[in-house]
Amino acid sequence: MEPIKKLTPKQIKAAWIVAGVLLLLHFAPAVLHAVFAPFTERPQAAVLVKPSPGRPLPPPLPVAPPPVTASLSRDVFTGVWQASQFMPNGDHCNIRLEIRPDNSNPVTGYDNVFGFDTRTCLSADLMKQANLPPAAMDRFRKETSPVSTAMKGTATEGNIVFAIDKTLGSAPTQCPMMAYTVSLFGSDAIAAQWKQGTCPDGQAVLARVR
Repeated sequence: MEPIKKLTPKQIKAAWIVAGVLLLLHFAPAVLHAVFAPFTERPQAAVLVKPSPGRPLPPPLPVAPPPVTASLSRDVFTGVWQASQFMPNGDHCNIRLEIRPDNSNPVTGYDNVFGFDTRTCLSADLMKQANLPPAAMDRFRKETSPVSTAMKGTATEGNIVFAIDKTLGSAPTQCPMMAYTVSLFGSDAIAAQWKQGTCPDGQAVLARVR
């Protein structure tokens, strides 16, 4: 048996190189996957399934309806409003306007409102007379009798346009109401504008009392 020859330094160095290469080849796939996996992996796209008689498409998800905001405008006007002032023709009127929601149709009528304008006016001619003769008392009673107007309108963002429904009561010097519009005025008041036939147009700022 021949004695084992001692490896030379050159042969030892070559053996270490070969061992290192084998070790690198063994662990290289795992190292490369760990380094490049975050850059190469992508979320898998959803696979579209074609409808078929045996497998129909699932129903679409329900879409939430948009929030109702018109009722907020209606609620801003709901309440009782009052004013006491002189009119363009010189008459002095006490005005009471009640606005309440129309809940008869909760689907499409949520922004509809009813309006009730009641006013008692004292004519300028009567105010000029300090003492009324007995014959003028009947005229005074008619002039100062309340006149009420029932209306129906639609509340939008910041105003209401009313349509005149009917008028209750009458006064000789008061023209029938033809048009009526209300808009927001400040934080707790509304501005009313109206047309009364051949009488001058009127307007008033009403404060909330309820």
